[in-house]
Amino acid sequence: MKQKLSEKTRLALAFVILCAMTVGILFTGPGFSFTLQVILASVALFLLFWLIT
Repeated sequence: MKQKLSEKTRLALAFVILCAMTVGILFTGPGFSFTLQVILASVALFLLFWLIT
């Protein structure tokens, strides 16, 4: 079965998502809903695990 993305591309995308998550968590202020932050982080983590496996 042929993969749509190469291994190197998948790892690069996973790294970019991880960096975006880190910046998002560090720079969202107290005005940003904690529940929404948890949901977004969960979706991003799901994408990370999907990309690297």
